[in-house]
Amino acid sequence: MDGNNAARIFNITNNNLNVILKDLIFINGKNTNGGAIFGNSIAFNCTFINNNASAYGGAIYRGSAINCTFLNNTAKEGAAIYVNTKNITIADCTFENNVAREYGGAVSVDSTSNTIIANCTFNRNSAKTGGAVNVGY
Repeated sequence: MDGNNAARIFNITNNNLNVILKDLIFINGKNTNGGAIFGNSIAFNCTFINNNASAYGGAIYRGSAINCTFLNNTAKEGAAIYVNTKNITIADCTFENNVAREYGGAVSVDSTSNTIIANCTFNRNSAKTGGAVNVGY
């Protein structure tokens, strides 16, 4: 799915839903928060390439990711994933060349969240604070 650097790809506004996205490729999504995905979601076996958020979560804002790859995503905070809700899991993911202008070159987690990050690989991600992961501030 290609957002053509003009729009977010998935917008999930119902907080009572938890949408499962599987085996998808998200390219060039763009928005203020969550360039590719905004809202309660679980991404399985997905790839996120060149997604951008001017504020939070270049690829994902508020969702879990299992066995996903994040390449060249950008945001002010959480270039790949920004978490500000409870019970998020980020596992078996690869994060490469993601850039945050402020916090969390790959992942940024708000201090009020209960987030598990396990078995992930972080290569060449960058930010002013927390080149790979930033937790609270």
